[in-house]
Amino acid sequence: MMLEMLSEQGDASATYLLSRLYFKSKKANDYCPDSISVLQKELQLPVDNIKAHNLLKKAIEQDPDCYLAKYELACDYWGNRERTEAVEKRDITLAAKYFNEAKALAEKANDEDCVQKINDYLGKIQVQLKNKNDSEKQKRK
Repeated sequence: MMLEMLSEQGDASATYLLSRLYFKSKKANDYCPDSISVLQKELQLPVDNIKAHNLLKKAIEQDPDCYLAKYELACDYWGNRERTEAVEKRDITLAAKYFNEAKALAEKANDEDCVQKINDYLGKIQVQLKNKNDSEKQKRK
């Protein structure tokens, strides 16, 4: 497949797209663009969420400014096994790291839709961290 060849040649955009073609969220009603759904059906690629996750990491290695790959990787770390079997348990630290990096890059690219999605996730992370801190304070009393 042409995308695999481009990915092997270091094309981060091709690697990112390939990751989305192998990915299928385990969460009910998780958003997937129509264009990706059509390509998945046409190409009949098997779902391989672990491969998809690793391809996101590869896309970031190929281009550290690939904010869409950072966003999806953050979603994996936030969503954990509910989203993909590639992440065993939620990793708030990695999710926040990749969301913040993606946000800065999305702002530079004027991708307001992506920035808004990231802000929504960062708000959820702040709430969870606050709840965790409150719980720890209660235990110490």
